[in-house]
Amino acid sequence: LTSVDHWYNDRWKKDIAYNYDTVTTIGINHGGSGLWDVEPISHKLEYKGLDYFFTPGNADGENCVPIPMPALSRIANTHKRSNDNIIIVCNPSYYNARGICSGYKHSGFEHPVYKAIDKVNFINSLDNKIQKNIIIRPYRYSENQFNEIEYIESNIPGIPKLYGNLHKEMKSCALIVMDHYSTTIPIAMAMNVPIILFWDERRYFFKKKPLKIIDLMRKYKILFNDYRTTANYINSNWN
Repeated sequence: LTSVDHWYNDRWKKDIAYNYDTVTTIGINHGGSGLWDVEPISHKLEYKGLDYFFTPGNADGENCVPIPMPALSRIANTHKRSNDNIIIVCNPSYYNARGICSGYKHSGFEHPVYKAIDKVNFINSLDNKIQKNIIIRPYRYSENQFNEIEYIESNIPGIPKLYGNLHKEMKSCALIVMDHYSTTIPIAMAMNVPIILFWDERRYFFKKKPLKIIDLMRKYKILFNDYRTTANYINSNWN
């Protein structure tokens, strides 16, 4: 039974490989690329050799089993704004081929560096009165990742960081901002948290199905192409 923790556990992978013919393997899609129906290398590798792959997203494979997301109903409409916090949620920034595995078309080196630069430029493009509300939510750091938080902090010293319970803080914040697709997006939408996204889908391997959702997000000013347009929209509508 696989989980996101096993992704980082090479010893566990070896045990499975050595005993592959004697066990039943069940994978569970924890979110991210599966929910958004992109085609990263890791997604195909993750379920190709499994006996069963439980997923609330892409269930096109013959071994895929579609499942609901009951946890979302438990947090539905729980957002009650009580502060002006703007939480920027980060994602893993790998040095190696996992940059490609995360659904990004360019190299693993290009991915983390430019995304970190865009975050800094986005924050600096906000009005001063809005910048003071920014909080960065780091992704857990491992040895093969570009240290995005270190880069951001070197350019914006003293920027507040959130290491505690993200979902708890989301329920009271003013806005969530993200530059990537991930499980946090359906969670925020279920909570009814205001959310703004910015990315260029031409950089990702999106299938046709989620492009309809992306078009709706653009129409209703949830998704933007770049940090400049995103910052300008927030500056014009902040109150």
